[in-house]
Amino acid sequence: MDYPRINRRFAQACFALPPIAGSLTSIVWHGGAIWCLWLIASRREPLSRDRTMWTLTGLLYAYVAASVASALVNGLELHQAEDLVRLATPLLFPFSYSLFAIARKREIADSAAIAAAVGCAGGAAIALLQFIATDMRPEGGAGNALVFATVCCLGGITCLAGALTLRSALQEWLLAGYGAAWIGMILAGGRSVWLAAAVITAVMLIASRRRIRTLFGRHAAATVGCVLAGAILLSGVLVSRVELLVADWETLTEQNSYDTSLGVRVLLWNHAIELIRERPLLGYGIQNTKALVQQAAHDADLSVRTFTHFHNGYLTIAVQSGIFGLIPLVAVMVVAAVAALRALKNDNDAPSRFGALVLLGGVLTYAIGGTFNLILGHDILDTCLMIVLITGAWLACGTERAPGADDTALRQETGPEAQRDEPSSPASVPR
Repeated sequence: MDYPRINRRFAQACFALPPIAGSLTSIVWHGGAIWCLWLIASRREPLSRDRTMWTLTGLLYAYVAASVASALVNGLELHQAEDLVRLATPLLFPFSYSLFAIARKREIADSAAIAAAVGCAGGAAIALLQFIATDMRPEGGAGNALVFATVCCLGGITCLAGALTLRSALQEWLLAGYGAAWIGMILAGGRSVWLAAAVITAVMLIASRRRIRTLFGRHAAATVGCVLAGAILLSGVLVSRVELLVADWETLTEQNSYDTSLGVRVLLWNHAIELIRERPLLGYGIQNTKALVQQAAHDADLSVRTFTHFHNGYLTIAVQSGIFGLIPLVAVMVVAAVAALRALKNDNDAPSRFGALVLLGGVLTYAIGGTFNLILGHDILDTCLMIVLITGAWLACGTERAPGADDTALRQETGPEAQRDEPSSPASVPR
């Protein structure tokens, strides 16, 4: 079976679909992961031995175990069992990773970067049509404005990572994809995602400071022009969202009213903290979260009572699964970030740097965005986190298992232009 080709197509689908087709990404990834599980369970393929994969797997499984234990302790009933189904996503992580590693890193890096640019462009086009034709906040193909902003952010940092590390022939398209991601994020109105994207961009530019002069020296005029054009065209959306935030703050502080977007979040955060104090270890169970959120809205007599989480991923997980569930998930972010930073420090080949930047950017997206939104608990967000962890960790520090993928073969495939862009150190080889 031609695993390298299959995994290349799989990477293209997983990075292109989120802004355009939303939940179709989840269907594609879960289908592939279940197929991987079957191949490994039938002993046709082995599990990977990569240390980073096993560390992340242990932490993800600890989170799932704490969530299941919390649900059972808090009286899980048969009709509520479907709430546990989403916990299958992190359970599939090591199986998907193991077969994804049967590929060539150079091909996966190029494919993921270009696919992300396509996804960002498609998502921005859909958002523009929604912005012009409707009165709602654009949701792209994700069906939710905040989720759409998040996947645009993930796509955008993938494009920027590619522009900073991969072949020069791809840079124009990748920078365009990065700009399209910002269009989608701004139109979606996700202010917390704007903050996350700005911080991640600064971190990635600092980490790739040696490459910046070359990159923007070639494209300085186009970059400045696109930034100015985007700022002018989208300034109305930016200003209106900031003004709304200021108005919400004034309503909260001067009128002591929680019936605004900001006020609801503050109310839910306070309520979540009280719940955590009551049951800090295992929480209230994943099946009871929605009822607890809606009860808080009802007690405060809010006009909108359709919330399903506490608008803070850390608090939501702590209420669901207690600190036994929260600590492993935070540890996943820490381990992934450390692996990415170590790869940036030690490795010089382009695919490894690309994977490290994607992994670091993805973790920061969830870490910062999760302060105001979900971390886990939505099919698209759950799936995209697995995709980022698998792709980033494998490219940054994983073992390349593709048949015949030695240094000579890789250099023959990439061609003279790619070799000129590569540093003098060896290309990615099995470690």
